[in-house]
Amino acid sequence: MTSMATDAGLTNPETGSDRLDWLDELYGRDAVAWVEQQNRTTKELLEDEDYHKDFDELRTALGHADKAPEVTKIDEFVYNFWTDAQHPQGIWRRMPYAEFITKFKCGEACWDVLLDLDALSREDEKEYFWDGVDILPTDRSRAIIHLSDGGADAAQLREWDFVSRAFIGNGFNLDTAISSVTWLDEDALLLTSSHGGARNSTVSGKPRTIRLWRRGQPVDDAEILFSTAHESERVSVERDWSVEQILLYLTETIDGDRRRHYIAQGDFVFKLIDLPQDVRCEFGNDLAAVHLRQDWTTVTGFFSMDTLLVMSIDAHGACICPEVLWEGTGGSALHDFQFINGCICINLIEHLRPLLKLFVQGANGWREGQTPPLVTDGVISVKPLNHFAHEMDSIVVITEESPTLPRRISLSTLDTGEAPLLLRQSRQVYNATDVVIEYHSVYMEGVGPIPYVHIGPARTKGTSMPLYMYGYGGFGGSVLPTYNKILGVLVYQHGWSAVITCLPGDGTNGLRYERAGRKEFKIRAHDAFATVAKDLVERGVTEASKIVAAGASNGGLMAGMMLPRFPDRFTALACELPLTDLRRFQRWMEGQAWVAEYPLSLDDRLKISPCDNMTRATQDAPHVLVFTNRLDDRVHPAHARRYAYLLQEYGHNAMFFEAKSGGHGYGANTLQIAEYFALRNSFYRRALASQDSN
Repeated sequence: MTSMATDAGLTNPETGSDRLDWLDELYGRDAVAWVEQQNRTTKELLEDEDYHKDFDELRTALGHADKAPEVTKIDEFVYNFWTDAQHPQGIWRRMPYAEFITKFKCGEACWDVLLDLDALSREDEKEYFWDGVDILPTDRSRAIIHLSDGGADAAQLREWDFVSRAFIGNGFNLDTAISSVTWLDEDALLLTSSHGGARNSTVSGKPRTIRLWRRGQPVDDAEILFSTAHESERVSVERDWSVEQILLYLTETIDGDRRRHYIAQGDFVFKLIDLPQDVRCEFGNDLAAVHLRQDWTTVTGFFSMDTLLVMSIDAHGACICPEVLWEGTGGSALHDFQFINGCICINLIEHLRPLLKLFVQGANGWREGQTPPLVTDGVISVKPLNHFAHEMDSIVVITEESPTLPRRISLSTLDTGEAPLLLRQSRQVYNATDVVIEYHSVYMEGVGPIPYVHIGPARTKGTSMPLYMYGYGGFGGSVLPTYNKILGVLVYQHGWSAVITCLPGDGTNGLRYERAGRKEFKIRAHDAFATVAKDLVERGVTEASKIVAAGASNGGLMAGMMLPRFPDRFTALACELPLTDLRRFQRWMEGQAWVAEYPLSLDDRLKISPCDNMTRATQDAPHVLVFTNRLDDRVHPAHARRYAYLLQEYGHNAMFFEAKSGGHGYGANTLQIAEYFALRNSFYRRALASQDSN
């Protein structure tokens, strides 16, 4: 393949416009006509007999009702939001806690449905996604429900009354925007929302103000308590309900590397907390847990980056008595951390395996507590059973899953070390008896070991079955081995295997490894993905003609760059919801918020921009499938549309498919998700068959 001129001849040097501007119009007549024609062509080519078999299997697997739900306890009830084949948009429901404990495991419990999103969607002629709920912590009589039409990030707010089980017509209701709320009392809340145009939104379309919104008051009249610069990314605020008085913590996100944190009481005077800017914080019990992402020197000593501290914060923002809980090492990553009933629970990733740690405050400082026996492959999550921080006790909900273990939920008591009480395990949708999980790494110059997980049926020596690769490589993301129903049905059951890569830029191998794939080093993430593909061939696991790959969002950028840089290592590439144009990305949607992730120099950005590295096709070039979603308000569909248009213009065997809803995801419900992945699998088979015929 031969590199062509950058910008693919798009830009008019005199006007600055380009010949593909028409594709940027989401609902423009010409753009929609092109998209619909592309969709028809793709479906005509891919919807064969095997596609329909895959679709039916996926629809059944994704929509099955026998699965472990996520639950939270409020007073005497446990609450859950649920989707299945009969409720594709979902239902919000609850049941008495006593019944949940005694009958739920046996499948005898009966849920009380509070809100049916499928019925509401039909009534309003919308396609609602559940985007969360904020329940009034005092008397639990009201709630703010977040509803997204079609799965976009932006959502409308609607106040709900528990007594009448209905929305309140003149309540705290807000049109579609990027919003969050924090209750102060039943007649006032703090609103962070992009609603109201430039006055309240940053250049990336996220909230820039904190407003005090009182009942009955037009939202545009709400008092602005705090605002950040238009160029910043966003602001957010939370209340610590574990103390009696009003105690607020505000986070001002300037960009991906810089945050300022503030503390305020009932006077709403926000005082800057004396912390470095590159930190991640959790607040609770009048304390702060702080993950340092840069070195920090204080009057009490020096603390190195990738260290977790716990400290008190006084009313003036001073940090008092920082104490080290955890320090990062090579191959160890801090996945998340939280306060639960006065303890700090830490979820680690050690060499791509999950590890839970607990720290308990005692009379002589913090000590490491006892944790229960849990899975050593896959993922673990822990959260308090009680929803409200000021009512938390030592009981937690533990979720575990791995490629060989369907998702299960259990109850456990902190600091006992006792085995959890199993509540429910999801139904097995694929036979994992012969599935093997292997951990490998390959050395890459300038970075070191690149770890990856190889999952699939035990391989017969000398065979070479198709292999699916996935990677992300950025934003501190986490791609971990789970009980993935889609891979189980479409990959493992057919004798294929899968490789989950941990690339520089990801957050699963320590902070220094994450830094090794960001900014001017972003290209290393792409090199690492190709290095793993080469290692699989050299170890005799498979052949390049059998490797198919995918990446989504920032991973779609990575997948797109495999075509011009490493075309001989892959047979098919799926670029999903991709970022592909690093020349223009800042002008669309959230693009301005990503500046800290990518090279500052335009020349360096263009080196990793698929639209700026367009190449003429050759006979052995990988096949490409480009997928996007019209309601994606995070990565503009123009990225995918332009890339697919140019691929076809340059003679590539490239297909395009655009879903009509689902936001920055694969669909608005399980049917749409099943449709896309069945199409993708048909695309992979088609590409593999073309290699076999050569």
